[in-house]
Amino acid sequence: MKFFIIIAFIAIASIANADIPKESDEQFNVAIKGCLEEHKIKEEDYVKLRNGEVANPDENMQCMVNCVMEKTGVLVKGKLQEEVALKVIEKKLGAEEAKAVVNKCKNEPGSGCEVAMNMHLCFLKNKAY
Repeated sequence: MKFFIIIAFIAIASIANADIPKESDEQFNVAIKGCLEEHKIKEEDYVKLRNGEVANPDENMQCMVNCVMEKTGVLVKGKLQEEVALKVIEKKLGAEEAKAVVNKCKNEPGSGCEVAMNMHLCFLKNKAY
């Protein structure tokens, strides 16, 4: 139970101040919980990742990030879905700044799960969530 509360808090905090429908909040919660379990990532490791405290995430951690992005529709087959990303980011940063961040992060290099991780790190660097 404690695990789910922490995950729910992190997911909600990541989209704080956003007028995203409650279904989206639930979608993120379910995706995060499922992907953490699927990739056997500990909650404390996820919190560190979420806070940008993981210097060299391994492939499993990268694939967990990819899993969340794919399950929430932010990524489809490794390609950023700009409209979905904008909906998540723009309420925090405003439409123009969100658009600039998405444009900056949408072509991150890498292959497979590495692309998702690079986008995540780019979003973190640009305070998108």
